Amino acid sequence: MISAWTLVEGDWGLVGEKVGAGRLGFALISKFYEVEGRFPDYPEEIPAAAVEYMASLVEVEPESLAKYSWRSRTIERHRAQIRKRFGTRPATEDDEERLARWLAAKPPPTPTSVSALRPFPGLSASTGRTRRRQPAVGSRTSGSSTVAEEAGDAVAITPIRHLLAMLVGIRGCGS
Repeated sequence: MISAWTLVEGDWGLVGEKVGAGRLGFALISKFYEVEGRFPDYPEEIPAAAVEYMASLVEVEPESLAKYSWRSRTIERHRAQIRKRFGTRPATEDDEERLARWLAAKPPPTPTSVSALRPFPGLSASTGRTRRRQPAVGSRTSGSSTVAEEAGDAVAITPIRHLLAMLVGIRGCGS
């Protein structure tokens, strides 16, 4: 936990210019993005222990996270700063289509039948989507999709928007 949630030299340049709830919120969503490859949909997705630890690092009370606005221009600006730091950008529908074509053209490295994937916890055999550990209350799920192989068995793929969050910066997948 400490290695994943500790701020390193590159983090402090952006965190250091913020104060209060904005400082804690920015630090937490930045590290969450680094670990998960996406932004949290709601504050409860961030582990309580991480909030406590990060608050001690940035010298802000953990309770101040309740004052961080999850639906504001501030968080959008913070997300833009974080994307810039990591060299990524939001995925577009065109990215989804290109990734779907790219994935469909590649031979699968592992078994792709639904029955072969059933032993993996967290994977819904009925939809081929990865289930979240916690329900995504208020999350935006429009645009998520799965890719199916035309030859028969369904290919279980994590929702494409989450894959793109991790792959868009890789040469050949982004624009």
